[in-house]
Amino acid sequence: MAPPFVTRRLWPATLLAGVAGLCLGACQRDTQVIDRPVRLNSPKGCAVAGERGYASLYAHGDFEPTAEAPYVESLYLRDAAELAGLPLATKSLLADVSQPGAPAGFFGLARVPEAGPVDVLLLPKLASCALTTRIERRTSSTMAAIDPGHVLLVGGKTELGQVPRTYVANLGDGTITALPIGLGTRRLAPTVTRFDKGPDPVFASAAVVAGGADPDSNGPLRTAEVYLPGADGAIGDIAASKIELNEARAEHGAVVLASGETLLVGGRGATGLLATMEIVDPIASRARTTGLAILEVARKNPTVLRLASGEILVAGGEDAAGVPVSTLEWFAPDASRSTKRRRDLVASKRRMFVPLDTGGALAVISPDNPQATFKSVWVITADGALESGIPVQDLEEVRLFPAADASPLLFTGRRWLRWQPWFGAFQQLLDAPEPVLGSGGPATASIAAPDPGLAIWLEDRPDGSYVRAYRHGSRGPYASVPRPLLVKDEMSLAPDRLPSRDAYRFELERGLLLGPGASAFLPDVTFAKVTIELRVTATTPIVILRDDRGVELEVGGPFCPVGVAKETLTVSRAGARVTFVADGREARECTRGVAENARVSIGLRGASGVESSGARNLFVRRD
Repeated sequence: MAPPFVTRRLWPATLLAGVAGLCLGACQRDTQVIDRPVRLNSPKGCAVAGERGYASLYAHGDFEPTAEAPYVESLYLRDAAELAGLPLATKSLLADVSQPGAPAGFFGLARVPEAGPVDVLLLPKLASCALTTRIERRTSSTMAAIDPGHVLLVGGKTELGQVPRTYVANLGDGTITALPIGLGTRRLAPTVTRFDKGPDPVFASAAVVAGGADPDSNGPLRTAEVYLPGADGAIGDIAASKIELNEARAEHGAVVLASGETLLVGGRGATGLLATMEIVDPIASRARTTGLAILEVARKNPTVLRLASGEILVAGGEDAAGVPVSTLEWFAPDASRSTKRRRDLVASKRRMFVPLDTGGALAVISPDNPQATFKSVWVITADGALESGIPVQDLEEVRLFPAADASPLLFTGRRWLRWQPWFGAFQQLLDAPEPVLGSGGPATASIAAPDPGLAIWLEDRPDGSYVRAYRHGSRGPYASVPRPLLVKDEMSLAPDRLPSRDAYRFELERGLLLGPGASAFLPDVTFAKVTIELRVTATTPIVILRDDRGVELEVGGPFCPVGVAKETLTVSRAGARVTFVADGREARECTRGVAENARVSIGLRGASGVESSGARNLFVRRD
């Protein structure tokens, strides 16, 4: 029975391979049929009218929809239906729901788990929505996404000084559940990071809760705890055993490395600020400091980002006197050494940094004292350069969310804005919620972005706190890629730096022209087996295959020289093998491939030593 606070519609969906249709009795031996329920859910406060709603469901995965097999199902919500057109290889489902007489419909996006039901949370277009369950109001707690479908809320203390419960929000069905036991140690502002790897599928939704301060003494804590979900989607709990840290840490930063381990950075220790870093291996239940670099500037409350290159960026934070730190520092993907000369960026107490899919990061900074000429927007490029974008005025708050299309979302306290990478500026988000603190945007720093199209924040009300969600996009790693690209404009790709005429130019006849070293990536989407085709319009551009660890293969670079392609270039990846065909000649294999099972993102880069490299009619096809 569905929980009373969630509106839920249920249909049996059949995901099948080999034939289209539902196998009820005797089945052909070469046909595989799996019955999976698809459940469309909505919170009570913004419920879908089931008797009037009409839904279209779009299946995405490592396949290409065609006119013969569009992988779309449509149905009225009042009717049960057999969804026989969804292939077995479906990895995510997009639901688009409309209602007669309603000014806007509902969107939902959900990953498809390996087994069991597929839950899709429907959220209203043009508005945010509070999930139904109320929780205790608290301070110094931490909220973080631990996978695209779950948010963990831990630590802090209530207004009466009590220990609040630990909650998991399920973003598939909209439920918020208190863990039976929760944290074994009271913690103020611990860090929360997800597991990225693990031998057991349960680790896909597990998390590390590290450090923090004791609520009574405010002293830093020297342990970490692990949240493990239960089997078959059960809620799970915090494991009883703790991981001993090498140093007590509070007000530190944390990030998941490409290895799947958690890196703890800086913070406040037992005797002062820390310049050290520490790796927590949640699988082995141990922590280490050996082999790690040291911060040049010790700091508390740093922002720690894993960039598209796999590098670690440490930014922001405060010194022992609470003065904002201006120094940016870069470290290798394993945090063993610094990789770039440190740089200084204008500092203030209200600022946020988010990584960009294309490389580097975006920073938004509100001045401590209003200044008409203050540069509030900065792009930190992949090679460590600092480029100022068009400033944003009236920054009452800085709430910056990673988002699809390399276009982070910014809530200023008055307005919702979206970054426009080809213009180097934020622009008004026209379909945003009402610009009112609380109901229209995050009033506190408790925010999360579980997927590129979803913003989550904690909203305080007189009767308690609520998790509020705003669905502003529907792209993900398996989203469809229009074809062809680079025909009318460059907007389907995103640059890795602020645009300039020397670095980027678009012409209708020649498509996208790239200066030496300038790159443009297809954001959000990743590929297993893929073919890239393009028409060459100037010097042959380098085709980049970047894996999920940030390792790049440049087709046209030293490990895969292409030579001269005057008209066309085709690049194919299958497993570890990468091949290319220039101007229809014989296929050749790159001397170095990519990691066998890695998913890759696709980009173009301007070749060195020439004025410009050009591409038009870009096709990217899942094979």
